Amino acid sequence: MTTPLDIVQELNYDHHRRMTELHKQRVEFGQIEAINEIDDLSYRTLLVEVPRDRRCILELGSASGAQWPLLLEWSDPHAPCEMHGIDLFAPLVMKAQAEGRFVQLGFVEDMNMYLAESFDLVCSRHVMEHLGDVDRGIREIIRVTAPGGYIAHVTPDFDNDNEPAHLNKWGLARWTAKWIEHGIRLLSANKYPFHGGEVHIVGRKP
Repeated sequence: MTTPLDIVQELNYDHHRRMTELHKQRVEFGQIEAINEIDDLSYRTLLVEVPRDRRCILELGSASGAQWPLLLEWSDPHAPCEMHGIDLFAPLVMKAQAEGRFVQLGFVEDMNMYLAESFDLVCSRHVMEHLGDVDRGIREIIRVTAPGGYIAHVTPDFDNDNEPAHLNKWGLARWTAKWIEHGIRLLSANKYPFHGGEVHIVGRKP
């Protein structure tokens, strides 16, 4: 089943609006620091098997690039590392661009702005569940990943997921099977308790 990209965009703009209001409430009640710590721990747990010598990283759903300082810890300490991002929410993309970050406005399913085999790490947290066409999105991820490059993605997996923007409410087994189906050699596939339950997938392109 696929969802047209215009509907994906509409669902995710509504999602961003609701998450922005929730973020404001969490700041007001002093909860945001603890949540950010969990986000960081989740990303670090995901990336533990990725060598810290990356030369060119692409983060999907990067918004304004708030987690780029963490991702740059995985860059080659002896060579410059290029950081790039893509997101479909224009206000945050414009914010990132105004701050000098290389974030493009677009969809994971159509990353024609990037050349094939450009990145040695393509990663995301809580993005793949939003795709309107998972197979098309994975094909694009694989296309832009260099041979031997790493893919690393987190998706939610918890009971009673009522988020309408989550179009792919899949568990560990289904995500694992889907990446294998597309020829990715999995290094790890695990479920962790972060934020009520997350699937972490790490693999390499042949």
